[in-house]
Amino acid sequence: MTAAEGCPICAKHCGAGPLVSPVLWSDDLVVVTHAPAREAGALAEAAWTAARVLAERFATEHVFSAIAGLGVAHVHQHVFARSPSTPQAVPWHGSATWPGAATVSPGELEVLVRDLTSRWERLRRG
Repeated sequence: MTAAEGCPICAKHCGAGPLVSPVLWSDDLVVVTHAPAREAGALAEAAWTAARVLAERFATEHVFSAIAGLGVAHVHQHVFARSPSTPQAVPWHGSATWPGAATVSPGELEVLVRDLTSRWERLRRG
């Protein structure tokens, strides 16, 4: 079985399955989609950049990262922000699940996507 077989997130990155979303940026090491490896450094740099952009754009209290492997020989790293208004009782991974959670409009999401894409392109060029 290849890394992509049986993995819904890999299928998403290949344009298949129920989780399909646009690819924001990719290179031979990292694929970043909305909703980031051959080298750990590339994955870390992509996540660090995403965290910086989220913190700058949304004045977040914290930016968290979670890595999931789903039992196959690869990882998926997710980066997400925690709004300063998030109640203490909300777990670190549940920032978007409470009734008063901060949201972004489609237009704000487009601006965020452009900013992230631009920063990752600069990383690629070195």
